[in-house]
Amino acid sequence: MTPLSILIVDDDESARNVFRIVLERAGYSVTAVGSGQEALALLESCRFHVVLTDVIMPDVDGLEIITAAKRLQPDARLIVMSGGSSYLGAEFCLKLARAMSGGTSLQKPFTLPQLLAAVQGTAKPVAHQSRVHTVA
Repeated sequence: MTPLSILIVDDDESARNVFRIVLERAGYSVTAVGSGQEALALLESCRFHVVLTDVIMPDVDGLEIITAAKRLQPDARLIVMSGGSSYLGAEFCLKLARAMSGGTSLQKPFTLPQLLAAVQGTAKPVAHQSRVHTVA
């Protein structure tokens, strides 16, 4: 069976690398990028089952990533994460992003078991859907 593909979008390089390593070790196919621009280009050219995106980023924010993912890959499941910013609290960022995405949210800092649980919970409907429909 082909592993589920995950796109990680986070401008924090250390966090991004840890997330990538943990998810790869769990058997997922992972692409990790540090900018929203890179993510937008990949969403246009590659297929992902799950998109895990930070909300607050310097170039293109997570809300734009959510909008593009829903338009370009409507079957992809979305997980949003945020620690907030100096002007917006994490709860507000996540509430807004969750409303836009209809997906799962993680408030930073979170544990690696919480990350795995979120991905596994999000990926279950995708895996079921893959068995029911042909995935392009």
